[in-house]
Amino acid sequence: MEVKHAYVSGFSLWNAKPPGNRFGGRIRFEKGTGGIGYTWRLEDENGEFLSLVTRPVSLRVIPPGHDPFDYALTHAIEGIRRYRMGRQKVFTVEKWAWEDESSI
Repeated sequence: MEVKHAYVSGFSLWNAKPPGNRFGGRIRFEKGTGGIGYTWRLEDENGEFLSLVTRPVSLRVIPPGHDPFDYALTHAIEGIRRYRMGRQKVFTVEKWAWEDESSI
């Protein structure tokens, strides 16, 4: 099983937090026979847990010629951007990168 990691950072608009608090997180990707599963965990700048989500991405939805991990990373980042508490989107993603690339 192939595994990759990425980092993500941005701003949290969480109701219980003052708007504009920074968050950081790690996304873990695992490639299986039918697709790629990913889990992201986000924490605020004080290390307080904010959110944890696990999702699958089927290989059938990945366009031919696209790297499955890059497609899954785009899927994960979009999921973080769309994450809601009630009707409020709570995360603004600013940066992301693969773990082996430049740190963010």
